[in-house]
Amino acid sequence: AAYARVSSGKDAMLHSLSAQVSYYSAFIQRHPGWQYCGVYADEALTGTKEARDGFQRLLTDCRNGQIDLVITKSISRFARNTVTLLETVRELKALGVDVFFEEQNLHSISTDGELMITILASYAQEESLSASENQKWRVRKSFENGEYEGLGLIPGEVVSFKGAIDSKLKIPQIGWNSLIFSKNREKSRLYKYTDEGAYVYFVHSYYASSCDDFVSAYTQYGINITASAEKGSIYAVQYHPEKSGKTGLKILQAFCEI
Repeated sequence: AAYARVSSGKDAMLHSLSAQVSYYSAFIQRHPGWQYCGVYADEALTGTKEARDGFQRLLTDCRNGQIDLVITKSISRFARNTVTLLETVRELKALGVDVFFEEQNLHSISTDGELMITILASYAQEESLSASENQKWRVRKSFENGEYEGLGLIPGEVVSFKGAIDSKLKIPQIGWNSLIFSKNREKSRLYKYTDEGAYVYFVHSYYASSCDDFVSAYTQYGINITASAEKGSIYAVQYHPEKSGKTGLKILQAFCEI
């Protein structure tokens, strides 16, 4: 079976939900040896399980022994709340039901599944509470949607790609770019398990500038783009670790060990 969720009833979101249902229906039925049990879906503003009828029906069918594998797009689609996610995954594991998170390429019944799920779920929960990109960067000043002050935890400015990169390059930048470690400082503890040149996933139209003394890694997109920065116990990344596959998991694991 598969589970899909969107967070609003807007036309674009409902179209996305319909597309997910079609995709997973075809995907499961094409797989040799699998028996199609359906796609359970919700249009829900919240990721808590009580508010989702489709999710509840999925759990009921799992408890009744009708399902042994659930495929879902990502951890945040399954549940943003860390406690809800872990309770559900543990219950399903006890029932012999595996949950495969496609975006993270992660099976809940794998040896390190619960550790990685805990890390990523916590990240997803915090991300949903973030009001803007500037909050993530914690920089002093941002020019995104007008000039305003940030928290100032890392000196610098958030500026637009427009006018800074070749006009032939697409904005926003969406895709995989390799990490280039800063030569002005020791290798960051954030990259304890990551080699230079590893690829991570970006989705952004702005970047952190004027913060060279705090940059731990760059990437190239026409110009050098700050990929991560740190100051003391403050760590910030421009890319999405939770969307960066095994490299992202290694970065999050290293962060948890700091």
